[in-house]
Amino acid sequence: MIVGDGGVGKTSLVVRLLTGEFTSTYIKTVFDASTHEFSFNDKLYDLFLIDTGGQEEYTQIRIKSYEDCDIVIVCFSVDDMLSFKNITESWIPEIRQHAPNATLLLVRTKHDKRYYINEKQISRYVDSQTAYDLAFRMKASGYLETSSKSGKNVQQVFGSAIDYFLTDFSSRKENDKSCCIIL
Repeated sequence: MIVGDGGVGKTSLVVRLLTGEFTSTYIKTVFDASTHEFSFNDKLYDLFLIDTGGQEEYTQIRIKSYEDCDIVIVCFSVDDMLSFKNITESWIPEIRQHAPNATLLLVRTKHDKRYYINEKQISRYVDSQTAYDLAFRMKASGYLETSSKSGKNVQQVFGSAIDYFLTDFSSRKENDKSCCIIL
């Protein structure tokens, strides 16, 4: 599941993964689900991707999507400090309540924009160290910086999500002897 404020680039990230293309047109998403066959470490995985609307009016739809969610990719934009602050104020509490066992991956989007920030915009810029610190505090399995425009780290986001989930799942299974998985 991919969450974050509206306009941070969640849909662009998914579109880039699925089509290899970038669209600069803002697409307001309410809810979009798709399955994608993804190759990682010479194995094929079927990813069921849920792209959710970040606006408050979509909260009820989003909350239902957390059910049985294994991985939550939490996104914020490099040039939007409010989207970063909302991770701790809105997104993490929502995730902890509705998907407490999900593996978390923190993703800074629009990495390409960091090269074009002027002095007036510097207070809205989220630097790498601040984001790393948050990833640690929120107990995310990882942190990545991406650009859907250039394609930077788009594949790595989903590969890392799989890797972190498999690692977390394996350790949960070892620690919980009462766990029974039926396939």
